[in-house]
Amino acid sequence: MKRKKKTSWAWNFLLLIICAALAVALVGFIALDSKAEAAKSAKLVQEAKKGSEKETKDITKEKEPEKSEDKQEEEQKKEEVKEPEKPQMPAGISFWGDEFFTAEKELPYSSRVKLEEKLKAEGYTLEYANKTLAGAGTLSVMKMAGVPQGDLDKYIEEHKKSAGGATPSVTETGIRDLTAEEMERSDKDYIPVLTMGYYGGWNKDPKELAEQQQKVLDTFGANKDKFIIVGVRPMDGSVNIPEYEKVMKETWGEHYISTIDICTVTTTTADGQTQVADAVYNKLLELGYIAK
Repeated sequence: MKRKKKTSWAWNFLLLIICAALAVALVGFIALDSKAEAAKSAKLVQEAKKGSEKETKDITKEKEPEKSEDKQEEEQKKEEVKEPEKPQMPAGISFWGDEFFTAEKELPYSSRVKLEEKLKAEGYTLEYANKTLAGAGTLSVMKMAGVPQGDLDKYIEEHKKSAGGATPSVTETGIRDLTAEEMERSDKDYIPVLTMGYYGGWNKDPKELAEQQQKVLDTFGANKDKFIIVGVRPMDGSVNIPEYEKVMKETWGEHYISTIDICTVTTTTADGQTQVADAVYNKLLELGYIAK
C-alpha cells in the first residue's frame, strides 16, 4: 500500500508540473499575442495618421488657389475704390478770336474777363493769354496764330472768285497789320478757347470756318487736342444758322458751345457774356481740363 501511495504522489506532482508549464506557456502566448496586437494597432494608428496628414495636405493644396483668388478679388476691390486721379492742370488758358468790346467796356463786359475772374475766385492758379482782336476777321486771327501766308492767300483768292467779279467784303479779304507783340506766342501749351467768326473772313461757309479754326488749333503744342470752340456766328442774317450749328456740332462734338443753346439774352450784353463765361467754365470741368 505504501508503494502505491508513493507512485500516486509522483504522478500528481508530474501533473502539477505539466499544468504549471502549460500555464506559463499560455501566459507567454497571451503576452506575445498582446504585443503583436499592440504593434499591429500602433501600425494602423501610424498609417491612419499618415493618411490624415496626406488628406490635410491635399485639402490645403485645393484651398490655396481659392485663397489666392480671394486675395486677388480683395486687391481688385481695393483698386476699384481708389479715388480717381485728378487731371494734370494746364499751364494756362489762351483766348483766340473776336473781342466784341472796346478796351473800356472789356473789363465789365467781356466773357474772357468774367471767366478769368470766376477761375480765380474758385482758387485756380492759371496763366491767361489774350489773343483776341476787336473787329477783325478770321484771316487776321490765323495770321496772328502763325498760319502760313500761303494758306491765307488761297482763302483770299477763293473769296474773290466767289464774289463773281464784285468787290468782296473787306473782312473776307483783308488782313490786319499786326505788331511784333501781337505776333509773339507764349501760349502754345495753354488750353485754347476759340471765338472765331463773328466778323467774317470765312466766306459765310461754316465748313471753311471749321477748317480755319483747325489751322489755329494746329499751331498749339501739348494741348492742341484739348480745346473749346464757342459759336459766335454773325448776327446780320448773312449765314444760314441751322447749317452753321449743324457743321459746328458735327465737327467739334463735345468741344463745341452753342451760344444759341446756352444764352437767354444777346451775347454782346453783360448778361450774355456772363452766360458764355459760365458755359466755358463748366465745359472745362466737363472735359476734365480742370478739376475742383
